[in-house]
Amino acid sequence: MDYHSRSVYRTVYAIAMIFGLLSIVLVLIWTVKYLGGFAWQEDPLHQFNYHPVCAVIGMIVLYGKGLLLYRTMHYKPKIYLKLLHTLTLVVVFILAVISLKCAFDSHNYRSVPIPNLYSLHSWIGLVTVIFYSAQLLCGFVSFFYPGIKTTYRRQYLPYHQFFGITIFLLAVVSCHSGIMEKVKGSLGKEYLNMPAAGIVANFLGVSITIFSILVVYLAAMPQFKRNPLPEEDKFQLDLQDHVIQLP
Repeated sequence: MDYHSRSVYRTVYAIAMIFGLLSIVLVLIWTVKYLGGFAWQEDPLHQFNYHPVCAVIGMIVLYGKGLLLYRTMHYKPKIYLKLLHTLTLVVVFILAVISLKCAFDSHNYRSVPIPNLYSLHSWIGLVTVIFYSAQLLCGFVSFFYPGIKTTYRRQYLPYHQFFGITIFLLAVVSCHSGIMEKVKGSLGKEYLNMPAAGIVANFLGVSITIFSILVVYLAAMPQFKRNPLPEEDKFQLDLQDHVIQLP
């Protein structure tokens, strides 16, 4: 990444993080002020409110930051970035599990239970988490298991990157559909009059959209790709010389 590309990256990244932070603030305002705050299984209606908060913080903002770690912290050693990337994605997985639990509990523990997995949002959301879990497992095995050959890791890397971005976009679609489902369910026809709760929810969707567009742009553009550090280049050359000299 040259100086100009680095300047562009930092500027776009800063704007993306502003919208990421704004998304977290908006989902907290929406759930606390307009949806009644938080509770646990004794109050399933308000236990649900953990669902959008964990989803936005985990599957959108933290996941987006995780996708960009190698490019954002390009000056750090690769092993450090690999560990931090994995740790970030594990935290995202934990938040996704909490998010799903709260959604299912909010249906199952009502005085009159609500059926699960009846909506398009629930289908997309569940598929997203399943794909994400498979991606996390495959990535961990491919890049941490010592028995995997370097050649196979290099071959798998483009697929890992592609599915990482694809799953992120699925998470965005899931959040958008979930916001609309909750807004219509909580406001009904009042939503047509643009109440404050509806405006906050709409701005939340717009903020998530802008954040995701900027993240995908930064993750997909080749000019922002991380260049190996000098010591990493030297290690690769030494490794190649060693392989060539083998009988």
